[in-house]
Amino acid sequence: MDALIDDAATRALADHDAGGLTVAVVDGDEVHTSGYGHAFQSENVPVRADETLFRVGSVSKVATWTAAMQIVDRGQITPDAPVDDHLATVDLPETYDDPITLEHLATHTPGFEVRGRGDSARKPEYVRPLAESVSTDVPARVRPPGELHQYTNYAAALTGQLIADISGQRFGSFVTDNVFAPLGMSNSTFQPAPPDLVPAEGTAVEDVVSFYSDVSPASGLHTTGTDMARLLQAHLHGGVVDGERILSESAVASMHQQWFTPHERVDGIAFGLFERSRGDTRLVRHGGSVPQFATEFALIPEEDVGLFVVAHGNEASGAKQEVVDALLYQFAPVDSSGAQRTSDWMPER
Repeated sequence: MDALIDDAATRALADHDAGGLTVAVVDGDEVHTSGYGHAFQSENVPVRADETLFRVGSVSKVATWTAAMQIVDRGQITPDAPVDDHLATVDLPETYDDPITLEHLATHTPGFEVRGRGDSARKPEYVRPLAESVSTDVPARVRPPGELHQYTNYAAALTGQLIADISGQRFGSFVTDNVFAPLGMSNSTFQPAPPDLVPAEGTAVEDVVSFYSDVSPASGLHTTGTDMARLLQAHLHGGVVDGERILSESAVASMHQQWFTPHERVDGIAFGLFERSRGDTRLVRHGGSVPQFATEFALIPEEDVGLFVVAHGNEASGAKQEVVDALLYQFAPVDSSGAQRTSDWMPER
């Protein structure tokens, strides 16, 4: 496995205008993590899987939905409960008789209009508190909930505020205390990242990427390959890593089952994750893309396999996908016709 990853990552950086990437693969009890190339904007600092922070875009939502399932697992809310009954800081429009539930948010079926306004800020000092962001930029409800899937960052952001209102903690603090700390994900944080989180030698430069998530539960996570290997393990091993349990086994299984599909013959949506079929192999996964970064998080629950890949650079998406394709060819090599599948995966923002 190490040779496969090394070869795929080396070729990906040679084939694409990408500066660095990190990979994590969990295969049963085996864990492989590695880094390649250099850190973002620091050509003299090599990528280290256990140290180098990457922005993972919408893969942030995996941590958010994991935290959401925790409050379900603890009996603090049910998936079919109206979220309005639990939100203390946001008033949703009463456009339709049917209320929006946590299940609707997790499957991107709440019926909100989709827009980019309010998703990001150009400087970290412009990032608003989550409660202000989700209460100020409430999208219109344009269709009844549960009717149609339409990917929306607001659903994840609102879920983050729901977690905060139910728990009495700020969203980032809740995830740190209940997901990151128990799993030993000591180098993970929702942005803006503290400058001293991972000490490293290098040259200070002005950030050329003017993107800071204003909806942090949707796209604000900074993390490392090693930390994400721990999250993969939690999802594959029934919610337990090194004796620390973050979810019950039944809650993990519930997250991975199908919750919504537009038709029984097509892939649907799990609890915050997306189904993808490769031949007889079923994956649940999420992609992420922010300027200069591209990410993939994928699980094959029935095979006890998971992978995480994130790259940075002008062609980060191509580099990331080349590594993902090589890994999937190893674990799920064919489509339903028996032919080798070519990539058609698009990352979510």
